[in-house]
Amino acid sequence: MDIAEAFRHALDGDAVLFVGAGFSLGAINRRNEQFPLSNDLSKLLMSAIGETEVVPLQIASELYMGRKGRVGLIDFLNQQLGVREIAAYHKVFGQPSWRRIYTTNYDEVFETAARQVGRQVRSLILAPRLPTPERGQIDCIHINGFLPWANAENLDSMLVLSETAYLTTRFLESPWALLLRSDIEAARAVIFAGYSLADLDISRTVVAVEREKEVRVYRWAKSKPCIKNYNRKIRRFIPSWNYSTSK
Repeated sequence: MDIAEAFRHALDGDAVLFVGAGFSLGAINRRNEQFPLSNDLSKLLMSAIGETEVVPLQIASELYMGRKGRVGLIDFLNQQLGVREIAAYHKVFGQPSWRRIYTTNYDEVFETAARQVGRQVRSLILAPRLPTPERGQIDCIHINGFLPWANAENLDSMLVLSETAYLTTRFLESPWALLLRSDIEAARAVIFAGYSLADLDISRTVVAVEREKEVRVYRWAKSKPCIKNYNRKIRRFIPSWNYSTSK
Protein backbone atom coordinates (compact mmCIF):
# COMPACT_ATOMS: atom_id res chain seq x y z
CA MET A 1 0.00 0.00 0.00
CA ASP A 2 1.39 3.42 -0.93
CA ILE A 3 0.36 6.76 0.55
CA ALA A 4 -2.02 7.49 -2.33
CA GLU A 5 -3.93 4.30 -1.57
CA ALA A 6 -3.89 5.04 2.15
CA PHE A 7 -5.43 8.46 1.51
CA ARG A 8 -8.04 6.92 -0.78
CA HIS A 9 -9.10 4.78 2.16
CA ALA A 10 -9.19 7.95 4.26
CA LEU A 11 -11.40 9.72 1.71
CA ASP A 12 -13.72 6.71 1.88
CA GLY A 13 -13.93 7.02 5.66
CA ASP A 14 -11.92 3.86 6.22
CA ALA A 15 -8.70 5.15 7.78
CA VAL A 16 -7.61 6.32 11.23
CA LEU A 17 -5.34 9.32 11.76
CA PHE A 18 -3.04 9.64 14.77
CA VAL A 19 -1.63 13.14 15.28
CA GLY A 20 1.32 14.14 17.45
CA ALA A 21 3.24 17.33 18.19
CA GLY A 22 5.20 17.22 14.92
CA PHE A 23 1.97 17.65 13.02
CA SER A 24 1.59 21.22 14.29
CA LEU A 25 4.95 22.33 12.91
CA GLY A 26 4.37 25.06 10.36
CA ALA A 27 1.41 26.54 12.22
CA ILE A 28 1.70 30.11 13.52
CA ASN A 29 0.69 30.87 17.09
CA ARG A 30 -0.87 33.96 18.68
CA ARG A 31 2.58 35.45 19.18
CA ASN A 32 2.99 35.31 15.40
CA GLU A 33 5.72 32.69 15.86
CA GLN A 34 6.17 29.08 14.78
CA PHE A 35 4.49 26.49 16.99
CA PRO A 36 6.99 25.03 19.49
CA LEU A 37 7.53 21.31 19.98
CA SER A 38 7.23 19.95 23.52
CA ASN A 39 10.98 20.29 24.21
CA ASP A 40 10.94 23.89 22.98
CA LEU A 41 7.80 24.64 24.99
CA SER A 42 9.50 23.36 28.13
CA LYS A 43 12.48 25.65 27.49
CA LEU A 44 10.16 28.61 26.92
CA LEU A 45 8.34 27.95 30.19
CA MET A 46 11.60 27.72 32.12
CA SER A 47 13.02 30.82 30.46
CA ALA A 48 9.88 32.79 31.34
CA ILE A 49 10.56 32.17 35.04
CA GLY A 50 14.28 32.88 34.77
CA GLU A 51 15.46 29.26 34.76
CA THR A 52 17.87 27.58 32.34
CA GLU A 53 17.68 23.97 33.52
CA VAL A 54 16.42 21.49 30.90
CA VAL A 55 13.45 19.58 32.32
CA PRO A 56 10.47 17.68 30.86
CA LEU A 57 7.39 19.68 29.88
CA GLN A 58 5.42 18.33 32.81
CA ILE A 59 7.96 19.57 35.37
CA ALA A 60 8.38 22.91 33.60
CA SER A 61 4.61 23.41 33.70
CA GLU A 62 4.47 22.70 37.42
CA LEU A 63 7.35 25.10 38.13
CA TYR A 64 5.77 27.83 36.01
CA MET A 65 2.40 27.36 37.71
CA GLY A 66 4.10 27.54 41.11
CA ARG A 67 5.49 30.97 40.20
CA LYS A 68 2.66 32.50 38.14
CA GLY A 69 -0.41 30.50 39.02
CA ARG A 70 -2.96 28.57 37.00
CA VAL A 71 -4.25 31.56 35.06
CA GLY A 72 -0.71 32.57 34.16
CA LEU A 73 0.07 29.08 32.87
CA ILE A 74 -3.09 28.93 30.76
CA ASP A 75 -2.40 32.38 29.31
CA PHE A 76 1.15 31.32 28.44
CA LEU A 77 -0.01 28.11 26.77
CA ASN A 78 -2.68 29.93 24.79
CA GLN A 79 -0.09 32.38 23.49
CA GLN A 80 2.24 29.56 22.45
CA LEU A 81 -0.35 27.03 21.23
CA GLY A 82 -3.26 29.22 20.18
CA VAL A 83 -3.75 28.96 16.42
CA ARG A 84 -3.35 32.05 14.26
CA GLU A 85 -2.46 30.43 10.93
CA ILE A 86 -1.99 26.91 9.60
CA ALA A 87 0.12 25.52 6.76
CA ALA A 88 -1.13 24.13 3.45
CA TYR A 89 -0.23 20.55 4.40
CA HIS A 90 -2.48 20.76 7.46
CA LYS A 91 -5.42 21.26 5.12
CA VAL A 92 -4.46 18.13 3.19
CA PHE A 93 -4.97 16.12 6.37
CA GLY A 94 -8.20 17.99 7.08
CA GLN A 95 -9.85 16.91 3.82
CA PRO A 96 -10.44 13.14 4.27
CA SER A 97 -13.43 11.70 6.05
CA TRP A 98 -11.38 9.95 8.71
CA ARG A 99 -12.89 7.10 10.67
CA ARG A 100 -11.58 8.93 13.71
CA ILE A 101 -8.65 11.15 14.71
CA TYR A 102 -6.63 10.58 17.85
CA THR A 103 -4.17 13.20 19.05
CA THR A 104 -1.88 13.79 22.00
CA ASN A 105 -1.85 17.52 21.15
CA TYR A 106 -3.55 20.19 23.24
CA ASP A 107 -4.03 22.55 20.29
CA GLU A 108 -6.71 22.84 17.63
CA VAL A 109 -4.49 22.85 14.54
CA PHE A 110 -6.32 19.87 13.08
CA GLU A 111 -9.75 21.31 13.83
CA THR A 112 -8.76 24.61 12.22
CA ALA A 113 -7.54 22.81 9.09
CA ALA A 114 -10.70 20.73 8.85
CA ARG A 115 -12.97 23.76 9.25
CA GLN A 116 -11.11 25.63 6.53
CA VAL A 117 -11.78 22.83 4.05
CA GLY A 118 -15.42 22.47 5.06
CA ARG A 119 -15.22 19.44 7.36
CA GLN A 120 -17.27 19.26 10.54
CA VAL A 121 -15.13 18.07 13.47
CA ARG A 122 -16.26 17.32 17.01
CA SER A 123 -13.48 17.81 19.57
CA LEU A 124 -13.52 15.30 22.44
CA ILE A 125 -11.53 14.65 25.61
CA LEU A 126 -11.33 11.47 27.71
CA ALA A 127 -14.70 11.65 29.42
CA PRO A 128 -15.73 8.70 31.64
CA ARG A 129 -18.15 7.48 28.96
CA LEU A 130 -17.94 7.40 25.19
CA PRO A 131 -20.31 9.95 23.64
CA THR A 132 -23.01 9.03 21.16
CA PRO A 133 -21.83 9.57 17.57
CA GLU A 134 -23.17 12.66 15.82
CA ARG A 135 -24.17 12.42 12.18
CA GLY A 136 -21.93 14.41 9.85
CA GLN A 137 -19.26 14.96 12.53
CA ILE A 138 -15.73 13.50 12.55
CA ASP A 139 -14.48 12.94 16.09
CA CYS A 140 -11.05 14.28 17.07
CA ILE A 141 -10.09 12.78 20.43
CA HIS A 142 -7.58 14.79 22.47
CA ILE A 143 -5.97 12.17 24.71
CA ASN A 144 -3.97 14.64 26.81
CA GLY A 145 -6.69 17.30 26.93
CA PHE A 146 -7.86 20.28 24.87
CA LEU A 147 -6.38 23.70 25.61
CA PRO A 148 -9.29 25.84 24.26
CA TRP A 149 -11.51 24.34 26.96
CA ALA A 150 -9.04 24.78 29.84
CA ASN A 151 -9.50 27.30 32.64
CA ALA A 152 -8.20 27.77 36.18
CA GLU A 153 -10.95 25.60 37.65
CA ASN A 154 -10.66 22.56 35.38
CA LEU A 155 -6.93 22.67 34.56
CA ASP A 156 -6.03 19.47 36.43
CA SER A 157 -8.73 17.43 34.70
CA MET A 158 -8.59 19.15 31.29
CA LEU A 159 -4.84 18.99 30.53
CA VAL A 160 -2.36 16.20 31.30
CA LEU A 161 0.58 18.38 32.33
CA SER A 162 1.92 17.07 35.62
CA GLU A 163 4.54 14.31 35.74
CA THR A 164 2.31 12.14 37.93
CA ALA A 165 -0.69 12.40 35.66
CA TYR A 166 1.41 11.74 32.57
CA LEU A 167 2.76 8.44 33.90
CA THR A 168 -0.59 6.92 34.90
CA THR A 169 -2.39 4.29 32.89
CA ARG A 170 -5.46 6.49 32.62
CA PHE A 171 -5.86 5.90 28.92
CA LEU A 172 -5.40 2.12 29.03
CA GLU A 173 -7.97 1.82 31.79
CA SER A 174 -10.58 3.86 29.93
CA PRO A 175 -13.14 2.82 27.31
CA TRP A 176 -11.26 5.01 24.83
CA ALA A 177 -8.46 2.44 24.62
CA LEU A 178 -10.96 -0.18 23.48
CA LEU A 179 -12.29 2.26 20.91
CA LEU A 180 -8.77 2.88 19.58
CA ARG A 181 -8.09 -0.85 19.35
CA SER A 182 -11.31 -1.49 17.47
CA ASP A 183 -10.64 1.42 15.11
CA ILE A 184 -7.15 0.14 14.26
CA GLU A 185 -8.42 -3.39 13.72
CA ALA A 186 -11.27 -2.27 11.47
CA ALA A 187 -9.54 0.44 9.41
CA ARG A 188 -7.95 -0.26 6.02
CA ALA A 189 -5.15 2.20 6.82
CA VAL A 190 -3.67 3.85 9.91
CA ILE A 191 -1.62 7.01 9.42
CA PHE A 192 0.63 8.55 12.08
CA ALA A 193 1.48 12.21 11.51
CA GLY A 194 4.21 13.83 13.63
CA TYR A 195 3.70 11.38 16.48
CA SER A 196 6.29 10.18 19.00
CA LEU A 197 5.91 6.86 20.79
CA ALA A 198 7.28 8.36 24.00
CA ASP A 199 3.82 8.04 25.56
CA LEU A 200 3.94 4.41 26.66
CA ASP A 201 0.19 4.26 27.33
CA ILE A 202 -0.45 4.81 23.64
CA SER A 203 2.41 2.54 22.59
CA ARG A 204 1.01 -0.37 24.58
CA THR A 205 -2.37 0.13 23.01
CA VAL A 206 -0.92 0.15 19.50
CA VAL A 207 1.21 -2.98 19.92
CA ALA A 208 -1.68 -4.84 21.56
CA VAL A 209 -3.44 -5.02 18.21
CA GLU A 210 -2.72 -8.47 16.84
CA ARG A 211 -3.74 -7.98 13.25
CA GLU A 212 -0.86 -6.81 11.06
CA LYS A 213 -1.45 -3.55 9.24
CA GLU A 214 0.60 -1.27 7.06
CA VAL A 215 1.27 1.93 8.96
CA ARG A 216 2.30 5.13 7.26
CA VAL A 217 4.41 7.29 9.55
CA TYR A 218 4.94 10.96 8.71
CA ARG A 219 6.94 13.49 10.65
CA TRP A 220 8.07 16.97 9.81
CA ALA A 221 11.63 16.57 11.12
CA LYS A 222 14.40 19.15 11.31
CA SER A 223 17.09 16.72 10.13
CA LYS A 224 17.63 13.25 8.71
CA PRO A 225 19.13 11.93 11.98
CA CYS A 226 15.82 12.84 13.60
CA ILE A 227 14.03 10.63 11.08
CA LYS A 228 16.48 7.76 11.74
CA ASN A 229 15.92 7.97 15.49
CA TYR A 230 12.18 7.95 14.87
CA ASN A 231 12.49 4.81 12.75
CA ARG A 232 14.37 3.00 15.50
CA LYS A 233 11.69 3.90 18.03
CA ILE A 234 8.95 2.64 15.70
CA ARG A 235 10.79 -0.67 15.27
CA ARG A 236 11.13 -1.05 19.02
CA PHE A 237 7.43 -0.70 19.72
CA ILE A 238 5.93 -2.12 16.51
CA PRO A 239 8.38 -4.86 15.48
CA SER A 240 5.81 -6.95 13.59
CA TRP A 241 4.18 -4.15 11.64
CA ASN A 242 5.01 -3.12 8.10
CA TYR A 243 5.69 0.59 7.82
CA SER A 244 7.45 3.20 5.78
CA THR A 245 8.46 6.77 6.45
CA SER A 246 8.53 10.09 4.70
CA LYS A 247 9.48 13.62 5.62
